[in-house]
Amino acid sequence: MNTHKRLLPLVFIAAVTPALMAAQLTQSPDAAAAHSASGKRAMTFSDMMSLKRLGETAVSPDGKWLAYSVTTVNLAKNKKISELWLRMPEGGDPIPVAVAQPGDSGLQFAPDGKHILFVSGREGGDQVWMAEFDAASGATTNAVRLIAIPTEAGDALWSPDGRSVLFTSSVYPDCPAIRSTDFSSGTPGDTKEWGASAGAKCNADRDSAAEANPVKAQVFT
Repeated sequence: MNTHKRLLPLVFIAAVTPALMAAQLTQSPDAAAAHSASGKRAMTFSDMMSLKRLGETAVSPDGKWLAYSVTTVNLAKNKKISELWLRMPEGGDPIPVAVAQPGDSGLQFAPDGKHILFVSGREGGDQVWMAEFDAASGATTNAVRLIAIPTEAGDALWSPDGRSVLFTSSVYPDCPAIRSTDFSSGTPGDTKEWGASAGAKCNADRDSAAEANPVKAQVFT
């Protein structure tokens, strides 16, 4: 599931002015032929969608590593898939984040430079995960789920001392509040199952209903 599934999505539409449209429609055959002969052509929507998009970035505390996401669009499946990468700012080949899976996001370096945080949907929707990080080689190992909350988690950040993690969770505002007992204790590797509180059940039921409904349009007042 998308961490932000309950937030209002924004849609941007680029306006095409009448003057620009007229210029395109009235292009002379000679101009079009010259354009074709030069081997150049206008960028199409498919061209734009085929470009890989650079996303979130983070720099290790020692400044030796840059983490970033690269998103690829699959038009046929109408999906966007992000991948996490590492590289040294001064150069060298990029290396994939070994513990990450396609769709993972939000990599953050711990203040001690020995751990990373990231968000992954591999178990129980989007949750916060932690892994060990080797600053010498860029290797990432031993990924564990740090927390499991029924309404999923995202936007994870380390506290300055590295002892706490701040994260967000989107909820339906008319559902009962989620309690701290509804998710795991925070101990790495804790696989405590989701709670069955009224708040957790309400959000889960609303998600299931939205997923089953073939109509995905939403009305906002």
